[in-house]
Amino acid sequence: MVHLNQAANSRLEESFLHANSFFKLLVENSQDILLVLNEYGVIEYVNPTIERILGYRPLELEEEKIEMIIHPDYLQTLRVLTTVRVFSTFSEPVEIIFHHKDGSARYLEAIVSSLSISIGAGKTLITLRDVTRRKEAEIKLFKKAYTDPLTGLPNRTLFSEKLQQSFEDARKNKQERFAVLFLDLNGFKQINDTFGHLVGDEILIEVAKRLERITGEKESMTRFGGDEFVILLNHLESEDQAQQVVSQIQEELSLPFDIHGITVSIGVSIGVSFSAENRKNAEEILEEADKEMYANKEKSRNSRLCYEILTP
Repeated sequence: MVHLNQAANSRLEESFLHANSFFKLLVENSQDILLVLNEYGVIEYVNPTIERILGYRPLELEEEKIEMIIHPDYLQTLRVLTTVRVFSTFSEPVEIIFHHKDGSARYLEAIVSSLSISIGAGKTLITLRDVTRRKEAEIKLFKKAYTDPLTGLPNRTLFSEKLQQSFEDARKNKQERFAVLFLDLNGFKQINDTFGHLVGDEILIEVAKRLERITGEKESMTRFGGDEFVILLNHLESEDQAQQVVSQIQEELSLPFDIHGITVSIGVSIGVSFSAENRKNAEEILEEADKEMYANKEKSRNSRLCYEILTP
């Protein structure tokens, strides 16, 4: 009877070792990164797949905090996921940006799950799947659908969506005010006629860069068409804020443009329209800014073209 028990125990031990080796083989050859964190966010284990996807060898990361490889903007997301997993076995997949060893960004889809008490209390298993190619393809499609190909600014479609959102926010919150600035470059037609569209396109690109420097972001502006630009100014405390931006734009765009050995000076006409309770829709605000811009253009007649050709 003793011999039978010993034989049974031997077979059981052999079976356990075989299963352990099998699962170890699966983990180490998984196409996904498998990473175990302790309760302090320290990496206790990571499989060799990490080197193929993020460039790190496992020993470089073990005993290091997860902050070493995750983008700072996503740390809170991961903290929430590791908290939620306490109350459920698995989390839903969430895209998180991680740092490759070479400094580039990788988009990884993370699934967080809890480990059993027998394996390790308070420990978290994170499965990371590389979705960088898919994400980059999505970004390219988005840019193609919503970005002006010349300046890189949002196109009219995307800008209209942002304007509509601002309009709805202002309706819900009476304290929320915004303004629309409609810009038209004076003398731009003469530039195209005199120097050709290549120079004209370069000027439009430079105008977009200057406007972005003034506003601090390009997400709330668009090249409306040709040499027209529209800017959305959100969260205004007073109309003076918008007028200050107008003055900055006029000053910035009055500075000469140096393009392909040619120095060109242009003017700009600007119309401003503010949100108000009696506005019927967002389009009405845009149209009013457009009308004011043309009225200012007629008043100023500032459509002269000044240029000089630089010689070596």
